[in-house]
Amino acid sequence: MHVHRLRTEIISRFAHESVTFELLALERTSEINRLTAEALERTSEINRLTAEALERTSEIDRLRAEIEMQTRATHVILTSKSWRLTAPLRGLRSRLSRR
Repeated sequence: MHVHRLRTEIISRFAHESVTFELLALERTSEINRLTAEALERTSEINRLTAEALERTSEIDRLRAEIEMQTRATHVILTSKSWRLTAPLRGLRSRLSRR
């Protein structure tokens, strides 16, 4: 009888531990799924921010090119013969407008 009781107790403990391990496994699986979903959300956000950064970089490059073009156009005007020849007239107009 003693062996039977011992056997029953071992089976009972094993069953209890088995259920406990299954519950722990379910909790871990749930946590893994939650973390995986969170990682996917963060990856999506990283991708969105990367695309936004690329758009802004393209806009910056476009604006730099526009600035360079405007700088060259200004340089062409300021170094032109007509600009130099009309400098005295602009100076006179400036002095007359101050009065």
